[in-house]
Amino acid sequence: MNEKIMVDVSKLTLGDMAEAADVAGDPERPGYNFRQAAALAWVSRRQTDPTFTYDDALRLRNDEFEVVEQPPEVPGAANGATPQGSPVSGVSTLPTS
Repeated sequence: MNEKIMVDVSKLTLGDMAEAADVAGDPERPGYNFRQAAALAWVSRRQTDPTFTYDDALRLRNDEFEVVEQPPEVPGAANGATPQGSPVSGVSTLPTS
């Protein structure tokens, strides 16, 4: 494996996710989390390499794939919301003793 597989679930279709869940099998079976991770790596990688198989994904080492975590959405950051105003500078709201 030359390049790390980046698994970004926000870029997967519902069909990809359903197929990954189907291939991973019974969630109650031991090892499900590992099969699920392999299935997500498989559906992610096959977008650029259609010859990549689920069995190939099962042979991946932990350092060969990464689940990309999306940062939380920030109000007003390209989503149309108005950003919250900042407090007036120089005004203290701390209680005095």
